[in-house]
Amino acid sequence: MAFNDRKSGEGSKGAGTFRAKNTELFSREIKADSNSSDKIYSRDVDNLYPLRIEKVINNSPTGRRCANLMAKYITGKGNITNFPVGKGIFINDILRKAGRSIAYQYGVYFRLKYVLDAEKSQTDGTPAFKPGAVEVLDYVVMAKSKEDDADFPGKLYALKDNDGGGLSNKEEDMKWFYPYNRDNKVIKAQMLNDCKEKEIDNPTFEQMLHNYRGQVYYMNLTPEYIYALPLADSVYNDMDTEFRISNYNNSQTRKGFLGKTVIIKYEEDEEAEEDFDDEAKDFLGSENSSSMLTISIPQNIDKKLDEAFVIKQLPAQFDDKMFESTVKNLRQNIMGAFNNAPEPLIFSGSGSLFGTNAETYKEMKLFYWEQNEDERSMLEQTLRMFGYDVNIIPIVVETKTLTDGE
Repeated sequence: MAFNDRKSGEGSKGAGTFRAKNTELFSREIKADSNSSDKIYSRDVDNLYPLRIEKVINNSPTGRRCANLMAKYITGKGNITNFPVGKGIFINDILRKAGRSIAYQYGVYFRLKYVLDAEKSQTDGTPAFKPGAVEVLDYVVMAKSKEDDADFPGKLYALKDNDGGGLSNKEEDMKWFYPYNRDNKVIKAQMLNDCKEKEIDNPTFEQMLHNYRGQVYYMNLTPEYIYALPLADSVYNDMDTEFRISNYNNSQTRKGFLGKTVIIKYEEDEEAEEDFDDEAKDFLGSENSSSMLTISIPQNIDKKLDEAFVIKQLPAQFDDKMFESTVKNLRQNIMGAFNNAPEPLIFSGSGSLFGTNAETYKEMKLFYWEQNEDERSMLEQTLRMFGYDVNIIPIVVETKTLTDGE
């Protein structure tokens, strides 16, 4: 179920659809408005689609486990060398955050700031720059602006909360960044522009570097769409259903697995009625008091005492096996969406792991490592493009069995 405008053809003019803002099973698709006067491409009418993806994954026990496992299998054991990429930030920190962003949103926003590259700067004074710091931005608040008339990429914005619970797309409420461009002349012009905005004329290189807002590169693993399409999108309903089943079970557990208690008795004065209710609650326990219903009948009703004071227990409707088959199917769908995550790697305590021999378990790890090869390769290529030497260490190394004659 697509939620983006496609970038090619007429799709970029608003032909796509978004998933709606609530988690109900119906009416969850709305038109994406990319023809509005807003500067950014909307991520749903309230710009909160990425937040809903985060929440539906985190609310789903299987979804959260799958996302965490996928992030781990994208970034492996980290880079061969864990070198610094900013003040107090190392390349493995970037890998972990990027891996999570891919697993949840299938995209990453990288912010880069530059420093002067003295070795490559020209003798005529033309400066050369190299990345001095890189960070992974919060995907939930980031948005792309629309292209200009010449189809050049626009700015990238960090949106802010508005009073209505959404994210504001008013320019005065947004922090913006330049799109990624490694051209030294472009970087210098951007730095000078930032200094000019702060009324700094003829800035020094130190002032240029200090006041530079930086560039943002958006790594989109579904480039046919304006925004990345999360893997979780296809199992949004499944994760939401798993969450609602958990809520139902929790509700029944809080009632102590009891049915409703109905008490029929003679009517008394207000104080006596309150005393009776308090004593009944003490008897049932406060956690089950909400399951009690008291019916008082007038004293003048001609009823025998055994008919006028009756306690009836309505049977509980809770069955812990009611959703067993449903949950199993939900889990299979969710694991499949997250690059076919093997069940023993997700539910290690379910018995499936301990019934698996070591060699089979290793093969599963190798299988899932290979399932995430495209995402891992894209992440490595992107960081190398920035100038960082990245080679991710595998979680498990495939060993070759020697045969006779080798």
